[in-house]
Amino acid sequence: MKSPETKMTASDESVSSMASFPTSKRFFLVLISPDKPGQLPENVIHVTDQTAVVEGNINLFGFLLQGLSEAEQNKAVSHIRQSQYWVHPVYTDNTNNKNPLLDGHKTLVEAMSSAQQMQELLISLKLDPQALQTDEKIMLYQYIREQSELRPVLDRNSKRLYRYPVIDVLSKTEELADIVLIDLLKRQTLIPRILLDRTRECPHCGSAHPHFIDICPQCESIEIHKTAALHCFTCGHVGPETDFQSPSGMLCPQCNTRLRHIGVDYDRPLTQYACQSCHHIFIEPKIRANCLDCGSENLPEQLIPHDISTLVLSVQGRMLLRSGAANESFTNVKTSNYVVGAYFRQTIAWSLSIQERHPDIGFGLVLFNIQNAQEIMEQIGALRAYALFDEISLRISELQRDSDLATRFGEYGLWIFLPMSSAEGFANRLKGILSTLNIPQQSNIQAEIHSLQCPQDIIPKTTVNDVMAKLSKKVQKHVG
Repeated sequence: MKSPETKMTASDESVSSMASFPTSKRFFLVLISPDKPGQLPENVIHVTDQTAVVEGNINLFGFLLQGLSEAEQNKAVSHIRQSQYWVHPVYTDNTNNKNPLLDGHKTLVEAMSSAQQMQELLISLKLDPQALQTDEKIMLYQYIREQSELRPVLDRNSKRLYRYPVIDVLSKTEELADIVLIDLLKRQTLIPRILLDRTRECPHCGSAHPHFIDICPQCESIEIHKTAALHCFTCGHVGPETDFQSPSGMLCPQCNTRLRHIGVDYDRPLTQYACQSCHHIFIEPKIRANCLDCGSENLPEQLIPHDISTLVLSVQGRMLLRSGAANESFTNVKTSNYVVGAYFRQTIAWSLSIQERHPDIGFGLVLFNIQNAQEIMEQIGALRAYALFDEISLRISELQRDSDLATRFGEYGLWIFLPMSSAEGFANRLKGILSTLNIPQQSNIQAEIHSLQCPQDIIPKTTVNDVMAKLSKKVQKHVG
């Protein structure tokens, strides 16, 4: 390594340890290549392996994978997407590598230009990528890539048959990926662009792995076979041709009439199937869809159709990111009274200051939280669970007046601000609504409702943090 007296730029040396990384506030493109390149621009760092980079702490705006095999590139990009640099673009020099986690084929000059544009978009949002929730990460990933699409890949090992690799790698688990994807689509922050396929999902577990089997429409036996059939004109009996055969010729097994001439004594109807269990003759078999994951038996019309499309970030999603309200939602809150958390807290602070000067002007505050949301999703599936959460959200909004406000608490809870109104009365009405919900038998929703009234339940000079902590601590104690 060069002596301390020698002036060194990032392009002068291949980096093999964190000690070699620049410590300035400039941003760098990381070139990952097994061979030491020639002269590089000053804002390019060369490394032979991504491990030292992703485990370090440097200012960078992208990666370029060069001279690596496709397997090595796939391993490197997967490692990067699971690191603190997950949002940054990763380019390749391999035109044949179509890994969805990559950002396409670029030369060094093209990679620098494209990555710098993404970095400018990232800086403009003033968000900390490491502090984001999973849904916010996916939105941010798409935001800086502007017109790019999230493309699904066919995977027979995936429960839903198709999966989105970017969503998977940012969600850590397939189950969380499904939940986050459903939520983003319901909130219309991600929207479909190009329809690629359509699957049929089990209504019980959501699996897209049905096994279709022909069965007898009368006894539902699978022992059915195509067979030639005859129709006796004398008695009307219809049966397999083998039942009419006898040593003395064709005889009806029911009336013993000798069948000599087709069209006069008998004919051959359109019947094509015979059941070996109940001897029923029929033209079309009944179709049953057996779920290969949960084992449930369904009719084809009971399966839930699911469109498989490329996905893009919607205008609404882009606006939410810019406003800092990307994750401010209680599933899909159907109320005009919903506000972002900062505005909600500011309103309570303003109300507290008003109440100090006018003691007769008070407000109520209610905290509603679903404790076992994840358990419900495991019991009845994400689709039915979100439908239930939506119904709760809608029923809460119906209780609110125009002057009431709501904002999110955690992932499955709401704060509700009630100016000049009784918090206890609202809480009791909310409990009544929960008792009338149409909840699936296999699920047991555990919701808690806490409330306080100002000025009765607070002391003078109380801050907004004190007021909200008084209720939120009850939830924490109950959960923990």
